[in-house]
Amino acid sequence: MEDALYIIKKNYYAADRSFMFYLHERDRFCRKEYNKLVNSIKTLTEVGDFSRGTEQKIVDIQLQTVLHLTYHFDSSDGYRIKNLPDDIWKILEDLRCAADVYFSKFVKIKD
Repeated sequence: MEDALYIIKKNYYAADRSFMFYLHERDRFCRKEYNKLVNSIKTLTEVGDFSRGTEQKIVDIQLQTVLHLTYHFDSSDGYRIKNLPDDIWKILEDLRCAADVYFSKFVKIKD
């Protein structure tokens, strides 16, 4: 679980060699780090780590990922993500689903 929290924290701060680091600082989509991020959210859901701070980090990571993709597809913006997979929308579904399950459990715990 500590590894999962560490990966979430690294991505929240776009720390060196995290998915968000590659996306934001290197303009690259790193599938390996993306998968680590998604698996970390799933791990936190499985072990029941539902803290407000973690929840906020996951929301922000999701938002930043979508914003970067928006900039990439905006023809008036010069930002481009290198090596963006052709099936990016299917891949992003993994993040959305992992986060949705996390948030649904988070809400049940807090009720």
